[in-house]
Amino acid sequence: MIPAELQTLVSNFHDQIESYNETQLRRDFLDKFIKILGWDVDNEKAYAESFREVIHEDRIRIAGQAKAPDYCIRSNGGRLFYIEAKKPSVNIHDEPAPAFQIRRYGWTAKIPVCLLTGFHEFSVYDTGIKPKDTDDPGVARIFYCRYDELDAHNPKHPNIPANWLTEEEIGVVEGEDG
Repeated sequence: MIPAELQTLVSNFHDQIESYNETQLRRDFLDKFIKILGWDVDNEKAYAESFREVIHEDRIRIAGQAKAPDYCIRSNGGRLFYIEAKKPSVNIHDEPAPAFQIRRYGWTAKIPVCLLTGFHEFSVYDTGIKPKDTDDPGVARIFYCRYDELDAHNPKHPNIPANWLTEEEIGVVEGEDG
């Protein structure tokens, strides 16, 4: 069962899906979503810059140009994954450019997975597979669901009861797999 705070976000998003640009989406939904996941989005722990858990618009260089993934999630100063945000009008499932963008960020930074989202869609990519600008958006995608499917069963993963699991549910699923 998804947390109550996430249920509220999903409900609010559904009511206002067409009115969001990327900046408002990040502030009103993605920042809150990342907090629900347990990350310190606003640096309330007052960590020094090099140890912040969430870096907004991290900087990386790709082909000699500075790029800025929307979020960099870190632990002990090391990058764990990037989150790239898109406004809800972007079709994350079918458009190749956003998938190439996040895969290129992860590949360049040598991060194993990254998330692409407009909150209406969530795509997780294996960024250890070198991206090509001609790739279909499904290449290296290891997970996909819509915001209204977070609490649903995903037929691609028959041993997992829902797309969203609590820590207790994760322990049960891991115990079943051995």
